[in-house]
Amino acid sequence: MKLPQRKGPATWRGGTPLAAALALLAGCATGPKQRADLTCFDTPALADTQEPAEMARVAQAHADYAVPAAQRIAALKLARAAADGAPGEPALQLVLARCALFVASPLEDRSLQAAVAEEGYRAAGLAGADNREGCYYRAVHLGMMIRHKGLIAVGRLPEMETLLKSACREPATDAGGPLRVLGMLYLRAPPWPKGIGDLERALECLEQAAAQFPGHPANHLFTAYALREDDEPEAALGALQKASAALEQGEWGDFGAEWRREIDALRAALKPAR
Repeated sequence: MKLPQRKGPATWRGGTPLAAALALLAGCATGPKQRADLTCFDTPALADTQEPAEMARVAQAHADYAVPAAQRIAALKLARAAADGAPGEPALQLVLARCALFVASPLEDRSLQAAVAEEGYRAAGLAGADNREGCYYRAVHLGMMIRHKGLIAVGRLPEMETLLKSACREPATDAGGPLRVLGMLYLRAPPWPKGIGDLERALECLEQAAAQFPGHPANHLFTAYALREDDEPEAALGALQKASAALEQGEWGDFGAEWRREIDALRAALKPAR
C-alpha cells in the first residue's frame, strides 16, 4: 500500500526495548495496549465535529476499498476519537475495528501492520462477544498478528477458526469475508495432526463465498488458489477470469492493484500446467 507522506520522525509510547526497536523500523510505534502512532502520517481532516456518533459515521464511510490510503488512516484517527468520546458504546468500537482493518490489511510493513491489527482486535472484542461482524474483524486482525509473530502464535489458529465460524452466521459481512477468510485459513494452516488445515473444507468455504458474493474479486482469487492445490488448473484459471471481471466491475483502489498482481502471477504459474 502506498502510504501518505510522513510529517516527521515517529515516537515510541512504551513497551519492551525489543518491541520498540521493531516498531521504530516501521517509522511508527506501539506498546502493549497502546496505539500505533499514526501522527507521523500527513492525513486530511475528514470532519469538523466533536460528536462521537457523527465522527464514527464519517469514519466508517471512509473505511472502504476505493478510498485512498491517506483518508483511510484519517478515518482510523477519527474512529479513535469517537470511541474515546463514548467508551462504553459497542457500535463505536466496531467502527474502530473496521477502520483498523482497512488500514492494516494492505500494509507491507509487518510490524506496523501487527500494531494496528492489535488495536483493531481489542476494539472488535469490546463490540461484544456475540457480535458476528465483530467476530470477523477480530479474526482478521488476529490473523495479521499471528503472521507477524509466526510460530510463537500459531497456537491461536483454533481461536481464529472459532471466531470465523461464528462470523459465518452472517456471511454477508465484507461480501463473503467470513467464508473467504475461513477458507484461506483451512488452505494455509498446517494439516492434521499438526493443525486445522483441510483442503476440502477450504474449497467448500471459498466456492460458497464465490457463488454467494461474486462481486468481490478476492472470493474468486482465493478459490483459484485452492483449486490449484487440488490439482485443478483449468478450474483455477476459470476462477481467475471471474476475479478479473469482478475487478473491472468495481472500484477497489490499491487493494485492487494488489489483487491484479496476484491474479497475473497465479495465471502465469498455472499456464505451464495446462
